[in-house]
Amino acid sequence: MQVLLNTSIRDDQVQYFISCNQEAMELYRRITKTMREKGMINRPPDLNPPEEVTMIQKQNYLSGGWFGPKRPLNAVEVSGIYFNMKKDVVKICMEIASKQMTSSKELRNYFERGKKYVISSTMNLASCLLKVTFHLLLN
Repeated sequence: MQVLLNTSIRDDQVQYFISCNQEAMELYRRITKTMREKGMINRPPDLNPPEEVTMIQKQNYLSGGWFGPKRPLNAVEVSGIYFNMKKDVVKICMEIASKQMTSSKELRNYFERGKKYVISSTMNLASCLLKVTFHLLLN
């Protein structure tokens, strides 16, 4: 919607896209409020600010963790992982719903494989994160 707003010059179109954005933001606010009230929402991880600023010293900062020496995850990486795990939950729900809605055995098998793949990849990520965390705690 933002792209349409940025490329529109007619007043009626601009007003329409602004109202769509406002309605979407209001809907998001109401949904999150209701989910908070019912205890159905997961809070993103709390990140404590560091006691001191550490500047990147070498170009190989990005290789740390997977290909080089272990290092703590930064805030962008943590928020990205959290967001992707939320997307994985939606993917699993969609695979289950799609499997229940189809009458084709071939499609049911396809959705089941998709669900198992998402669960497997999520568990692999969780396992890697635990290994990195324990390595950092022990050293």
